[in-house]
Amino acid sequence: MIAVGDEIKNCHGNISVVTEVQVGKYGIFIREQFEHIEGWAYFPYELPPCKSTDDWYNWRHRGTTTLPSGVKVGDVCGSHFDTPKLDSVVDCDERWEHTILAMEAAGTTFPIQSIILEELMDRRSDHK
Repeated sequence: MIAVGDEIKNCHGNISVVTEVQVGKYGIFIREQFEHIEGWAYFPYELPPCKSTDDWYNWRHRGTTTLPSGVKVGDVCGSHFDTPKLDSVVDCDERWEHTILAMEAAGTTFPIQSIILEELMDRRSDHK
């Protein structure tokens, strides 16, 4: 459902081109090229789309990305200034584990997405 070369749109209306896709245990990590800056996003499989929220748990930002198919998925992202730097799906999977623990401790839950990213990736033959 998401591949290198795809144009995606974030919740602020900014369009980027996907330059790398990494599939992990808890989500999908992408690198993306905006008009003037490189960025990244992480799409946890269970995170539903939402309105833009800054400083959500241990993430700089939570929001929604619209894929080329029109499907909206939940995303989290950080900043180039994050310490430690989140530079791969392994880093993001590890941080997501901490997010799950923090949410459980706070008694917070969210509904499972009706379309799970993992299933979408499995349906696409050219995602590797």
